[in-house]
Amino acid sequence: MTDIRVHQLPAGTISCTIGAFSDTVSTIVTRLAKPLIVKTGNILQLANLDTAAAFTWQRLDSATNAWQSIGSATTVTLSQSASYRVDAAKSTCHAISDAVNYTKPASTRTPPAADSGKIKYYPNPASTVLALDSLNTFDGWLTLEILDGQTGRRISITPIAGRTWVEVPVAYLNNTATKADAQSGDMNH
Repeated sequence: MTDIRVHQLPAGTISCTIGAFSDTVSTIVTRLAKPLIVKTGNILQLANLDTAAAFTWQRLDSATNAWQSIGSATTVTLSQSASYRVDAAKSTCHAISDAVNYTKPASTRTPPAADSGKIKYYPNPASTVLALDSLNTFDGWLTLEILDGQTGRRISITPIAGRTWVEVPVAYLNNTATKADAQSGDMNH
């Protein structure tokens, strides 16, 4: 008579078996918990560390829609907006975490030095956010329009009345030639 016992594994745990060939039958079971990620600012860290496992951090490449390996530690510092996950490996087991999205903060650059009261804009070129600084409220600025550089057609309009600083999202422009046009009550700039 054969005695078979089945043990229920904790939720999120994967078991992998390794077959053994001999005159007796034995199975080695390895348990590996699905990695859990904690995000603090631009740092991702493993919350349920299995010290016997190896970890590979991965970033989803938006151009190829494929996961790319970016490191093998228990923490990773992020520098670009993307989805991230970690692949844990132990013996023949692999467990992959849920993806975590990270968006790089919009303005991480220091504005250019003051230039005799002129409006400053940065970064140049801008890929996600265009920051305008040193707007003078006494100039009566009303709007900032983003225009198609070839057709002159208005793409977006941002109210800037009474503001001395504004961030304008530009990621949706897809690297097209554009022009920014600030409007005041009596003139365009």
